[in-house]
Amino acid sequence: VKFFRPDGRVWYCSKGHERFNVPNYALLGEKGQAKQALDLFTHLFNYVREYNAVLDVGHTAQLGDMALAFDAVTEYQEFLDSPKTLVVSMLSS
Repeated sequence: VKFFRPDGRVWYCSKGHERFNVPNYALLGEKGQAKQALDLFTHLFNYVREYNAVLDVGHTAQLGDMALAFDAVTEYQEFLDSPKTLVVSMLSS
């Protein structure tokens, strides 16, 4: 799902992961990064399901050559937040 900010940036957000005991994810990016966001969300979903990993606010994770950090939703809560949504930030790529 995409939510467009007035500054032109886009919130990419997964929905429905809570059905599988997996957090939803939100990534602030640029237009045209939908595939990158979907790939990232898919990898995180599979990682949590396969390894019973627990990701939460303040955690970091290494996914291939990407270091990721997880934070709480701080804007557009009415659209982005679900039972549990983590904002994903890429620390490196």
